[in-house]
Amino acid sequence: MMLKETIQRTNAAKEELREATAEVEMLASKCKNIERSLPQLSADVSAALASKKKAMDLFVREKNSQKNVDAAAAEYTVAQNQELQGQEMLEATRSAKTQAEQELPKLRITLDNAEKAVWQVLYEQIHSEILRVVDDRMPHAYAVFQKATGGAEYGNFLRGFFGNSPTFADVASHQEKIAKQHGIDI
Repeated sequence: MMLKETIQRTNAAKEELREATAEVEMLASKCKNIERSLPQLSADVSAALASKKKAMDLFVREKNSQKNVDAAAAEYTVAQNQELQGQEMLEATRSAKTQAEQELPKLRITLDNAEKAVWQVLYEQIHSEILRVVDDRMPHAYAVFQKATGGAEYGNFLRGFFGNSPTFADVASHQEKIAKQHGIDI
């Protein structure tokens, strides 16, 4: 696989994760807004019920018209429907948020695998370059090294060629340089 394609897949995975995270945040915000509106909707239902009862009370005492009772009853029905719709909307939004949250781990794994694939392609390129230069000289050099040192381990042989293992700081510094060179986010 080519490096450019691998980086494009990584960027696509990052964008997908970013969009999914934004969706979760948006749904969480919607939940909070709906939750804040529910007490007012409940208060509206209580007020409409009180208004309906008052209209009925006045009607039975012949101090109100049927039209006013019907209007108060309609307002009460509207308020009840709005409260019910608010509760249903909150339930639907919570459900959508939960589903979106459940996708995040999968997307993070996809991104992690894509990022590893970029570094794998880079490693394979470097490995191939080194093998082209070294060819069959490495086994030859190790055979000579074994005889010269009385059978020293391969790790000692490699340290003889490349020095001691780099520090974590050195590795991090090289990774940053490589990432910058190839347009990879770390």
